[in-house]
Amino acid sequence: MTSHRLALGQQLRMRLRPLALAAGILISLGLPITYYALQYDALGQNAQRIAADFAAEFPYRDFDMVLAEFLPGRSIATIRVLDSKGQAVPGYSYPLAPTRAWWEVHSPVGRATTISLRGEPWTVEVFVPPARLIGVTAALLVVSVGVGVGLATLIYLFPVRVVERVEQSVDEMIARQESLVETSRLLASTLDLREVLDRLTEIARALPGIDVVRTWLVDDERGDLVLHSQAGVRRIDVEQQVRLAMGRGLTSTVIASGHPVVLRDTVNDPRLVNSQWFRLEGIASFLGVPLRVGDTLVGVLACMSRSPRDWSTDEIALAETFGTLAAVAIKNARVFGESETRRRVAEALGEVSRVLAQALEPEVVSQRVADAICALLHTRTSAVYRLDADTGDLVALAVSGTAPPAFPRGMVFPRGTGVIGVAVQERRAVMTPDILTDDRVTLTPEARQRIEEAGYGSVLVVPLMVKDRVIGGLGVGDRRGRAFNEEEIRLAQAFADQAALALENARLYAEATRQQHEAEELAGFARTLTETLDVTAIGDRIVASVLPVFAARSSALCLIEASGSLRAVAWGGEAARHFTANQLLPADFGIMGRAAARGIAQQTRDVNGEPGLSLPDELRRPALGAGDRSVLAVPLRAKGDLIGVLAVTDGA
Repeated sequence: MTSHRLALGQQLRMRLRPLALAAGILISLGLPITYYALQYDALGQNAQRIAADFAAEFPYRDFDMVLAEFLPGRSIATIRVLDSKGQAVPGYSYPLAPTRAWWEVHSPVGRATTISLRGEPWTVEVFVPPARLIGVTAALLVVSVGVGVGLATLIYLFPVRVVERVEQSVDEMIARQESLVETSRLLASTLDLREVLDRLTEIARALPGIDVVRTWLVDDERGDLVLHSQAGVRRIDVEQQVRLAMGRGLTSTVIASGHPVVLRDTVNDPRLVNSQWFRLEGIASFLGVPLRVGDTLVGVLACMSRSPRDWSTDEIALAETFGTLAAVAIKNARVFGESETRRRVAEALGEVSRVLAQALEPEVVSQRVADAICALLHTRTSAVYRLDADTGDLVALAVSGTAPPAFPRGMVFPRGTGVIGVAVQERRAVMTPDILTDDRVTLTPEARQRIEEAGYGSVLVVPLMVKDRVIGGLGVGDRRGRAFNEEEIRLAQAFADQAALALENARLYAEATRQQHEAEELAGFARTLTETLDVTAIGDRIVASVLPVFAARSSALCLIEASGSLRAVAWGGEAARHFTANQLLPADFGIMGRAAARGIAQQTRDVNGEPGLSLPDELRRPALGAGDRSVLAVPLRAKGDLIGVLAVTDGA
């Protein structure tokens, strides 16, 4: 812990620092200085006694004789006799030419007064050598400094260490209490599962000695463990397994035993899964506790440390208590989430039903369905596809989602390709966690590239069916590896059923509208024929009337001459700009000539590539200029006789 809420250690350090310094200085210098002063004074008194004894014998006796008696057994550095002026009397010094080292400059000295033979006052000076005193004092100084520094350190560090340990224990206890209080507060503050999991991992990570926390929850439908939340992770770029089957990994061991699993050395444990992630993340020790509500295990709380450590009994007990509170929060959030999901599904289905009952345009219906399913399943994208009954291709009617769509509106899946192709062929819901690696799915190079660029791979598709007839598909896509559960598949199927019914209603409405429009056009066409008897005027009205009925670009009306040639009575649309009325055409002129020759309706998707057609160059150029390639020609009969041909044309 680094919070140090009480700051006792810091306060104690500030107060002990001057005390420890003073104690260290006092012990380091006080003892040698006191010893030196006492011994120096003793040496001075000894020198004074020697000087008095010497003065009592001299000058009545010879100086050298007195000196010879005094030197043995006495520690004397210098003896000299000074006259009344303080000058050394020649011949009365020992040694004769005294020289003193630097440490003898302030040697202890004793002085005594005597009378010379001539009656002058003389002074005897005796200097005692201090070398031994200085040596002992120096040694004592070294010892005293060591003792002083040690004692000062002890005075400073020992109380601080004790207080810091106590403070750390108090901080950890406060942190534990705060984590439990925060967890209890979390139980009452939110019921959103994602928020609960994220906050629980952050609270657990704040506990003492924990660097990384991961929360794994049991998937009740698949029976495995799924990583839902983590905190303190540094390497999010490392590929790892986020879904573990029971019996694999340390978390499964916690579930199997129902008790905490404690490891000091995690990396070398043979049960470890995602070992590369553990090594790169620097995880050393592991503490896993079960998340239990009653007798039901809902997951595992994995607490990890980057430094090797032994988890104490108190830490394990705290983690278990925290795990119990967390399990209750997760259980409540799950129950609430399930009820909320059912409520949102019911509301969404009701809203879609109301919209579908009012909307009759396939594009509007498809977009509402795509938006609703994407929001309810929390997927990155969704799409509604229409089946082309003639080709078997699937066309995207609507797309939705936050991710860039791999297949924009209007994109075509060739027959049998993609997950949508598999779902349509098998007439059932098809799910894959990775569309790019699923052997069942065939993808065109363009489709594969689009999916790779969009960045998702998990796909769920359900067919749109009306009375056992497939009319399209509803698909959703999300991150690679996501597995849609049975509830989500049922939800997608419910939306698909609504969408299929609405699209079929829209188709029937469009068909009825088209038939009504055709009937109105035919009625108008019949009225036109009775308003005039001029062939040219009738022809112009006919070619103009058929254009909106067939949504065509051009039209033509030709009558058959006695020679078998075709005479163009009238041209409509673009063809009127490139052909002229009353123009004589050869009997084998294109599809119209074939219809006249065979007496039945003829058509082609591409008149330029139709084999066996005769089209002279002078007629091919205006035909190409009109831009029409798809042609439908029907013969005209009057009382059983073939009298002409009516044709409508369009682009490719």
